[in-house]
Amino acid sequence: MSGRAIRSRLQELRQAREAAERGRDVLEQKLELLRREWDRRRALREEAERQAEAKLRVAREALRAARVELGRRAVDAAALAQPEAPAIEWGWERLAGVRLPFLAAKPRPFRAAYGTGGSSASLDTAAAAFPEALSALVALASHEAAVAALKRATLRTLRRVNALDRAVLPRIRGELKEIAAALEEDEREESSRRKAWLALRAG
Repeated sequence: MSGRAIRSRLQELRQAREAAERGRDVLEQKLELLRREWDRRRALREEAERQAEAKLRVAREALRAARVELGRRAVDAAALAQPEAPAIEWGWERLAGVRLPFLAAKPRPFRAAYGTGGSSASLDTAAAAFPEALSALVALASHEAAVAALKRATLRTLRRVNALDRAVLPRIRGELKEIAAALEEDEREESSRRKAWLALRAG
C-alpha cells in the first residue's frame, strides 16, 4: 500500500473512531435514561400491584358477603344484569426511541342495573368494587408491559455499548496503531535514505 493510500486509510479510521465514540456516548446517555425509567416503572408496578391486590380483596370479600346474604343464584343474576365492563384503551408512548405500551380502563360511576328487591348493601358494595378492581388490574398490566419493554430496550442498548467497547473500537484502535507504526517505519527508512544520499553527495 502506497504512502498516500496509507494516509487516506488513516483518515478514514480516525473518522470511524470519532463516529463510534460519539455513538457510544449517545448510547450511554440513552442507557442511563432507560435505566432510570426502568427503576421508576418498577416502583410504580410494585405500587400498582399492592393497589390491585387490595381492591381485588375488597371486591371478593364483598362478593362473598353478598352470596352469604342473598345466595349465589341471586348474586349471579344481578351480575348478569350489569352492563359490560368498560373497554380497555391502549396505545403507545415513546422514550428515547423506545415504544412503551400503555393500557387504561376508565371507571364509570356505579349504577345498579338490578332491581332493589332482593338486593343488599353488600351486593351494591361488590358491584361497585369490581370495576375499581378491574381498573387497578389494567393499570398493573400497563406497568408490567412498560417494564418488560424497558428491560428489553435496556439490554439491547447495553449489548450495543458492549459491542462498541469490546469489538468495534478495539479493532479500529488496533488498525490505527498498526498504520501509525507503518508510517513511523516509512519515515525512518526515508530518513535513512536521505542521510545516505547526503553522505554520498558530501563524499
